[in-house]
Amino acid sequence: MRIPFCLLFLPLLCSGVLAQESVPLGGSVSGNVLSVESSRALAGVSVSLKPYADSALARMTVSDEDGNFLFGDLDSGWYFLRLTYSGHQALKIDSIRLQAARPVILLADLRMTTQVTGLETIVVHAVRPVLENKDGNIVFNATESPLSAGSSASELLRTIPMVTQDPDGRVTVRGREPRILVDDKPVSMNAQQMQDFLESMPG
Repeated sequence: MRIPFCLLFLPLLCSGVLAQESVPLGGSVSGNVLSVESSRALAGVSVSLKPYADSALARMTVSDEDGNFLFGDLDSGWYFLRLTYSGHQALKIDSIRLQAARPVILLADLRMTTQVTGLETIVVHAVRPVLENKDGNIVFNATESPLSAGSSASELLRTIPMVTQDPDGRVTVRGREPRILVDDKPVSMNAQQMQDFLESMPG
């Protein structure tokens, strides 16, 4: 019974989304396109970006020799992306949202498959909140932070509420030293080793 309910509720949700006015943001949507079969970059892929509010404002580009594409100077709002390429199945990325808290969207490794009976693949792009509460634990999703690009893990730590790092590199959470896990396994490091480790890890 849950699926029919969601299908009936979706038009109401979309109508609320479309009613939101876009504002100048200077945002961007970028990505790169690969072949599923060979994992090689696909050049010359036709890429269209359309806002839900007005599809007449669609923008078009093609991927370069490295499979990269970029749309810049975008307003806030919801968008969808469609990729087409000769001999390959069309790919649609749905529910892309640009907002002040996340003006830059990077869609890495979009993979297109060889054409099969004209079907189109649709992917829903979901953005997790930067901070989540899971089973009483506060989870910081670093990839969703606008500061993650070009920052080290050490720099990101300084932006997390209740987390502090002293000049010697010692990390505390609510004044207490936390347990550090790497790949879900506990590690033992002194303050200097931890600082070096976090500085070397990209955000």
